[in-house]
Amino acid sequence: MSLRSILLAAQVALSVVLLVGAGLAFQGVAHVRGRDPGFKIDGVSVVSFELPARDYSAAQARAFNQRLREDLAGMNFGITRREPVAIARWQTDFRISGQPHNTARITLWHEVTAGYFDVLHIPLIAGRNFTPRDGSAKVILINQTLARMYWNNDSPVGKSASAAGGEWQIVGVVGDSYSDNLDRVEPTVYIPFRGDSIAKVLVSPADAGAVAAIAARIEPRARTQALPLAANVERWFNMAQIGAEIAGMLGLFALILATVGMAGVFAYVVQQRTKEIGIRMALGARPPQVVKLVLASSSRAVIIGLGVGVAFASIGSRLMRNLLYGVNPLNPVAYFSVAAILAIAGLAASFAPARKALRVDPLQALRHE
Repeated sequence: MSLRSILLAAQVALSVVLLVGAGLAFQGVAHVRGRDPGFKIDGVSVVSFELPARDYSAAQARAFNQRLREDLAGMNFGITRREPVAIARWQTDFRISGQPHNTARITLWHEVTAGYFDVLHIPLIAGRNFTPRDGSAKVILINQTLARMYWNNDSPVGKSASAAGGEWQIVGVVGDSYSDNLDRVEPTVYIPFRGDSIAKVLVSPADAGAVAAIAARIEPRARTQALPLAANVERWFNMAQIGAEIAGMLGLFALILATVGMAGVFAYVVQQRTKEIGIRMALGARPPQVVKLVLASSSRAVIIGLGVGVAFASIGSRLMRNLLYGVNPLNPVAYFSVAAILAIAGLAASFAPARKALRVDPLQALRHE
């Protein structure tokens, strides 16, 4: 293969990799948008507080949170340190008490009150929810994924486990939810809200103002912010969408370069084989045969580039499976679509050189040689 053909094959391969990646990423975002997250998004506001850091020790934070919980009594609310789909992720080692340390697995953990599950409509599957008396008790809830991971079809309620630096008794199992990444359900531990840090309150939008007023009454220096939970979800979607769009723009740029490269190679072939084309036309070659000659001379580089690109795209998509949000990395629609796009680009690139080849005058071509 000539240097021109090698460069063309490389351009085609790069465009395949980027376009397949972008297509799979867009499919992944669309797939997640249509999925039930397992918790309520619309109609929930996250009320957060900013208190004077220098004046608030852990004991003062507990006092503020206790007053807040008492004054919110009668309102449908949930308290947590970290709302769903937050930027932060808290992880811990989890294992059954008495089991070797090498049986521990990384799990997510949340610190919440009982109302957290009520506000977000996360169902209780087995056992019981937290109670106000559980603030200092060593009890936890786990989600279904974690329950299946260690106990299969057995009930974990009443069993002991090690997590978050302590020994706990499992008192309940709650439903699975995509509450951290929206791309997959992860094993999760819920511990009772301790109140050592400033809380975040989950309420309906109609009650957000009342929560802010209560916080201002408890601590006049408190700064309160209320945002819809949907904003967190949309931010996550936007981040995923931006990644897909960047890949798409790079893929489009690579496709343009490949199209220009194909056009250049086709034009070069016509220029170099003008005499041969003239002889063939003098001997009665039909226009389709002439076009086939032009395309066949460069199709090898395009086919090789397509094959290499598909191979690298399949390998790369498998390695980036976690970023595809449940979409099959070998989704045939993405690969066939990219192949069709390149075929159209190749036809467009060959149009002008093919017309030039068909206009070759056999006598002039022979005289020129």
